[in-house]
Amino acid sequence: MICLAQKEEARDLLCDRRFLADWAALFSACPWSTPFQSVGFASTWYQVYAPAIEPVLAYERSRQGELIGLLLLAQNPAAGLICAGGNQAEYQGWLAHAENGSDFIERAIQELAARQPASSLTFCYLPPGAPVDWALPGGILGPLCQSEAVRRPLLALDDRDHIDSALRSKHMRVAVNRFKRQGDLRFERITGSEAFDEIFDILIGYYDDRQQVTHRCRPFRDDPNKKLFHCRLMEIPELLHVTVLKAGEQVISAHLGMCGNGVVHMLIPAQSPTFAKDSVGRVHMLMLAQLLQQTQYRILDLTPDENALKKQLATTYDAVHKVTVFLNRRAKIVHDGKQKITAFARRTLAACGLEPKAVKGLVARFRGVASEKNPS
Repeated sequence: MICLAQKEEARDLLCDRRFLADWAALFSACPWSTPFQSVGFASTWYQVYAPAIEPVLAYERSRQGELIGLLLLAQNPAAGLICAGGNQAEYQGWLAHAENGSDFIERAIQELAARQPASSLTFCYLPPGAPVDWALPGGILGPLCQSEAVRRPLLALDDRDHIDSALRSKHMRVAVNRFKRQGDLRFERITGSEAFDEIFDILIGYYDDRQQVTHRCRPFRDDPNKKLFHCRLMEIPELLHVTVLKAGEQVISAHLGMCGNGVVHMLIPAQSPTFAKDSVGRVHMLMLAQLLQQTQYRILDLTPDENALKKQLATTYDAVHKVTVFLNRRAKIVHDGKQKITAFARRTLAACGLEPKAVKGLVARFRGVASEKNPS
């Protein structure tokens, strides 16, 4: 039987030592678990974001009382029903034993559909290896799901030739020599909270500036809890993997990743705009790969979204799935209608020789002009 805990009941469970111990045991037993479903990551997220969310936990116990399935969710007034971690969890899913993986999530979603007012739930992205058959066409919940397979670039750490030859290339050697003119070049892993605090604001500045250019947002500035969340995560042993590249005393690049199960997941790459044209981000990731070769890690997960840097670094690819589950048929019908309208609009623009991005730019420019003429 699926149990659905919400609000106070869910908050009590998140403070219950037995439940946390059972959660940790299930996490270790689940073949597709990632650090984003761990007690450390998810419980910290629930604590830091408590004023803005209501926890929702769907879980199942065996007849012997063993926790055999757990889906970590939250109700967000702005975003609706979301997976724990929100957009800060690169992989979103549930925990279960291998033999119970599909059955548990099917029953959990059916329970949510019966008791939750939300219209949909998105897993972006399902952890590699998580069952997805239930959400595909022909699956039990296929008619209520939209699924998309997405290529995921990976850097295999046992491919020493690829990593070493990339760092020895003329372009990389020239870049490294430029960095050395600023002072001695040092690549370091940050492990303590005090050292992390010293460089974190620099990392945030570099990262937000880059995101503003590429995505017109500043994640840390826009989310006042984001810095505190990562500072709390840094207090959990072996959860975050933080490295910096310094030229003299100047931090010229940094990376914050999440680690577990032999994998380091690329999360927050940051680089000084002064050295961006010298490929400092690529140098950093290759040096990170060399460092990780000396450890138990096997894979540097570059994460979905193939930008130029990830294409240069990747040695192999696999696939992960983005799945949206519509918790009622009306929501699915509305979504399908919007998809058809969007597809029609794209075809119409293409027939006129226009790109959707160009039209968005014109609209944004028009709105900017209009707001200047009619200030509020």
